[in-house]
Amino acid sequence: EYGAPPPTPPAIPHFAAALEEIAYVEASSASRLPSGIINFRRYRHIGRVCTELAQFQLAPFNLEPLPSVQEWWKTSLGGLQDDEQLKRLSLRVEPPGGTAV
Repeated sequence: EYGAPPPTPPAIPHFAAALEEIAYVEASSASRLPSGIINFRRYRHIGRVCTELAQFQLAPFNLEPLPSVQEWWKTSLGGLQDDEQLKRLSLRVEPPGGTAV
């Protein structure tokens, strides 16, 4: 295809791009061909995208904690540790169905 080669695991896939590709296939091709038979090309394409995403879940990430990153995370959140506090902060910054602040 076009552009850069796809990443190889371990990596974090661009989930939004995969969803966009699936949405495009869903919108641009019928589930059945004019002759009435199943459009296997459509489902193969969707399956390929799903399989690519699944491959990223199989590869282990050998990450080690970095004290400098952990310290930054603690100070940048201002001591927020409670899930409810974090949820309220998230909704204030990006409300569902609304515009970001």
